[in-house]
Amino acid sequence: QNELKCFSEDLYGKPQILVAGKIDHPEAKERFESFRERLLEINPLLIPISSITGEGINELLYQVKKSLLELRMARDAASEEGLPTEW
Repeated sequence: QNELKCFSEDLYGKPQILVAGKIDHPEAKERFESFRERLLEINPLLIPISSITGEGINELLYQVKKSLLELRMARDAASEEGLPTEW
């Protein structure tokens, strides 16, 4: 988070989804489980995925779609009120 914030305040302020990959690997899954609570503190929208087994991919796609729709609705509402509509 700090690195992202230093890179771009604007990007840091946008909605984020925290994705943990390679969850199909036994060591990675064990490590993920040991860090899960800490990761949830960083971002409660935490999705473990595996590109090999497909685990979590549907949930990730759903969350991306949901986030984009929420952003669009907020932008449209702001536009109707005459407010700036930057993403």
